[in-house]
Amino acid sequence: MSRALASAALLAVVALTSGACRRSGPDWRITQLYGGPGSVQALTEPTRVDAFRVSPKAHGAEPGIAYVGIHAVTAGPIPIPKDVAAQLSTLLSDAATYDWRRTKSDPYLPTIGLRFTRDVSRVDIALDFTSNMLTIHRHGKRISVEDFDDARPQLLTIVKALFPNDEDVQAID
Repeated sequence: MSRALASAALLAVVALTSGACRRSGPDWRITQLYGGPGSVQALTEPTRVDAFRVSPKAHGAEPGIAYVGIHAVTAGPIPIPKDVAAQLSTLLSDAATYDWRRTKSDPYLPTIGLRFTRDVSRVDIALDFTSNMLTIHRHGKRISVEDFDDARPQLLTIVKALFPNDEDVQAID
């Protein structure tokens, strides 16, 4: 009987302290979504962040044309101030921003691009505020897509502030 109690006590101690042994850092889903720790570091500790207007159609790489991921740039770059970049980094690296349980079949037509740069790492994010989906591109290749419904109000507020004179951006509901 005392052996059973000792085993139960040991299991309880292990269960209670196992949380302390967890790795610090981003949620594993964020690391997977962004294509690895290097991309997450570019997102969370960027040296430069820029915003763009992009073409909703995906394009193949053409010389002389700037791209955010696979979307041709139609305006920008707009350098994002450090405080706003920090807000975007926090929002986009938060697992609660994304709807991990469901996928959408809505058409995906992004009009806003964000670029997070750190040293040689570059992460591009193309946002569609109609479907509330974003795609993540690393060094010009699309690596993932996810829904951002829960963070839409915050992202839209930031984007509207970045493009105050763009009538199309200001008209997004």
